[in-house]
Amino acid sequence: MGRAMSTPQQRAADIAAREVESLVVAAQAAADKIKDGVRREMTELRRNAVQEADEMRAEAKKEASAELEAARKTAIQLGEDARKEADVRVADAQRAADEALDEARAVSRGLRQLADALTDQAGRILREVETGHRRVTSELRAPTRGGPRPERSEGEERPPAPRRTAGKPSLENPFDELEVPGWLGG
Repeated sequence: MGRAMSTPQQRAADIAAREVESLVVAAQAAADKIKDGVRREMTELRRNAVQEADEMRAEAKKEASAELEAARKTAIQLGEDARKEADVRVADAQRAADEALDEARAVSRGLRQLADALTDQAGRILREVETGHRRVTSELRAPTRGGPRPERSEGEERPPAPRRTAGKPSLENPFDELEVPGWLGG
């Protein structure tokens, strides 16, 4: 069956079909155009988001680096301050130890001098006691040897004690030779 003349309804249907087809093609073209626009916009948005994220990351990294550097400087300063304070304390402790040692040496020298003075004084006392002992012993023995000693009357003065010479003990009073050490204030 060939193509016979078409009827007005067929022609209207053909025209309508061609118009629908051209509308579909135009709609498809518009949809493709919208789709391409959306893709471009999404690509642009993604690129902007990535760029913004990179900028934020870079800014955060920069701030973190600045904070880290500030923390390092603070730590270094605190370390230096602590070292200086420790040096001052060590120096103070060394000074105090040196002063204590100097004082201990001075006390030791003083005690040695005192010991020497006491030893000398003890030797003198011993010599004087021995001399006094010999004198008293000889006086106690003397009356028995040569008879009784003459007694002095109440008004009679005792003969003066002989003058001492350096290095010789006094026979009358063994304590005349004692010297008061200078550290006693006498």
